[in-house]
Amino acid sequence: MSITSVNEHWEGQEGQLDNDGNSFTRTFVVESDNPEETAYKVCTTNVGPDQLPDIGDAYPDSAVDLPCTNIRATRRSDSRLVWDVTATYGIDEDESDSSGYDPDDPTTFPADINFGWRTVTEAFERAYDTVDANGNPIAAVVNRPWKQPLVGASVERSYLVISITKNFSVGSFDAGDLLDYNDTVNDAQIIIADITLAARQGHMNISATQERSTSGVKYYAVTYQIDCIFNQGGHEIGFLNTGTQYKADSSIGGSLWRTYKVDGEAVTEPMKIDSAGNLIEDSAAVYVYYLPYPQASWSSLNLPTSV
Repeated sequence: MSITSVNEHWEGQEGQLDNDGNSFTRTFVVESDNPEETAYKVCTTNVGPDQLPDIGDAYPDSAVDLPCTNIRATRRSDSRLVWDVTATYGIDEDESDSSGYDPDDPTTFPADINFGWRTVTEAFERAYDTVDANGNPIAAVVNRPWKQPLVGASVERSYLVISITKNFSVGSFDAGDLLDYNDTVNDAQIIIADITLAARQGHMNISATQERSTSGVKYYAVTYQIDCIFNQGGHEIGFLNTGTQYKADSSIGGSLWRTYKVDGEAVTEPMKIDSAGNLIEDSAAVYVYYLPYPQASWSSLNLPTSV
């Protein structure tokens, strides 16, 4: 026993033009000689000249550039041998972007983007009182790159905070990989959510990593929180310094996270500079850069460039 005929007819056909996604339908009558026929077999049958489309087949009118996305079979109430089948053609524009969004797979969802502002109170450093002709702070005390903060003096600063949550499949998620980016600054210019960050203007924290399940699909939601500082140096501050500069290590206050650079190169040993900020063996001025975070390339994270 099997499907005996498939006939396309006009009753119930529909069409819709809409900003949220166009759709069109074709209707068929499918007959079987088996009263126990299954809906799956009816939806997948190919009998006679009026064959049912397969998922993904194009609409027969070339002016309608839409694929078949749904086939629905309903058994008639007056006969166990006759089925009404509707084939729907259409794509929801919200689900058809180039990212390959699949409403049944949360790992294909577009990233969730939020903006906020963080206001912090910082101790006011006297080093900012004196700057050179280029606006670089000058620390005039030998062997100390900064003067002590003024007691009781502070300043409030507001930073833009970009929060981005992306979903990862269980198979592609590796918590260890996040350590390469957590607590880092961007090593090169990057555009994130329509915001252009010059090198070292962004500081990233992995603020949350959660295992979730949607429609039976397990995945990890990772939230990247980026603090933005829009000044010339971002999180890196340059000082025209005097005296002898030392590379910070565990023997100097346990400051392993500090990095000093002279002319763009990390300081690996004490460097002699004169009171004008010049290397003793060289007449060029020396700028020492203080960068409290390691740098990393964020390009491999594929963070959204637009909102």
